[in-house]
Amino acid sequence: MKKIFILVSLLFFTFVAYASAEKKGCGCGAGNGGMPVNEVANIYDKELREIVTLVRNKDYISALNSIEDYIEIVPENYKAWELRALSSFEVGDLHNAELYGLVGLSKKPDNEYLLSLLGQVYIATDRTHLAIENLNALDEMCVYNCMDRNTLKKSLSEKEVS
Repeated sequence: MKKIFILVSLLFFTFVAYASAEKKGCGCGAGNGGMPVNEVANIYDKELREIVTLVRNKDYISALNSIEDYIEIVPENYKAWELRALSSFEVGDLHNAELYGLVGLSKKPDNEYLLSLLGQVYIATDRTHLAIENLNALDEMCVYNCMDRNTLKKSLSEKEVS
């Protein structure tokens, strides 16, 4: 009976702690990678969602113009730097794609997408040794469904064939 009481008490206090964390905006374990809910909302605010739509529609020049304005207001949002790097890459501006990708990585060093994108920049600028370093980092980070790693790996093997 004493063991049941201890177990019920433990479960109760665990529930209270979890509910308290949820009330404070922590979506711990709720599909946000342990990131607080308000932080997820801040990453994809209304303006950034509009920029994402431009990128999805392959309107990279408009996206770059909007991102520039956005980053002046919210420079800490790594997703904005990611979109800026991607849009620069897509218009052939490899120098800025690398620059913005590195800034994005400084904001979120474990960003698998940016590591892969920078690997593509390194391949395009004949610096495959740096692309291989990024691939190695992705190999260490990636556990399941590693699309970014696989994309970079494929690009590197195509570069070796040509």
